[in-house]
Amino acid sequence: MKNLLFIFSVLFVFSACNKDKENGTSGKIEVLSDEAFLPLITAEAKVFQSLNKKSNIAVRMLPETEAIKEFLEGNPEALISGRDLSSREKEYFKQKNIFPETFKIASDAIAFIVNSKRKDSVLSLKQLEDIFAGNTKSWKELGGAGEEIIIVVDKNNSGTFLFIADKLKVSNGQVKIYGAGSHEGIIEYIKKDSNAIGVIGLSWLSDDPATNKHLKNIRVLSVESEGRQYAPCQEDIATGKYPFIREIYYINKFKSGLGTGFASYVLNEDGQRIILKSGLLPAIMPGREVIFQ
Repeated sequence: MKNLLFIFSVLFVFSACNKDKENGTSGKIEVLSDEAFLPLITAEAKVFQSLNKKSNIAVRMLPETEAIKEFLEGNPEALISGRDLSSREKEYFKQKNIFPETFKIASDAIAFIVNSKRKDSVLSLKQLEDIFAGNTKSWKELGGAGEEIIIVVDKNNSGTFLFIADKLKVSNGQVKIYGAGSHEGIIEYIKKDSNAIGVIGLSWLSDDPATNKHLKNIRVLSVESEGRQYAPCQEDIATGKYPFIREIYYINKFKSGLGTGFASYVLNEDGQRIILKSGLLPAIMPGREVIFQ
């Protein structure tokens, strides 16, 4: 009888542990992300862990190409990416009998920043195309003051640079591109060089106290397209008018456990409100808070 009670107790504890794991609020997972999304995913993980004390969200930054490669071949349970998995990548998982779930969590914008000493606050889409194609090499060609234009990116295999390289048809060897190593590196470079133009993810430019320290001594450019000016802001992202918009995806390798719980949080009202505060456009717009007095 004692043996039966012991076995029952062990099974009960095992069942309770499994149930706790399945509800997605405890355990440890590793989430890979391109650095462009660092302020956003760090804020989401911090709040989630404060609400779920037994959870541990380990966020690791890698350039997008490296992050996707490691997600495919390694152990990380989740990936934050500026693109969905390709059909080839999904087939790779299928052969392993793994069927990842993809959730769109937000819409992002790629912003262009310059030193605050520069008077330019708007560049046309055509001017940007000419700069990145190597047809326009100096600010004087744009009617302004300054020398050779230097394009500053984080890394040449980051999602941000790859997106812009494709969108603006960057001509390798025809333009001067400096890899600053990180988004903070981009900002620091722009602060010191008035001839540079930086390419950066929008969440690094939010009004949140954790990131607004970066806004000193830099100017965010608007882009003129079809005779109108559009900014990397929530309104112009929502209308689709800003020319450099991309989606942010949460890709979860497994359909249960902490990865699913964290994904659910990011997509619920509180998680989407964090995205709204970051300056990005939530995939699901949270309701307005109305206080009656």
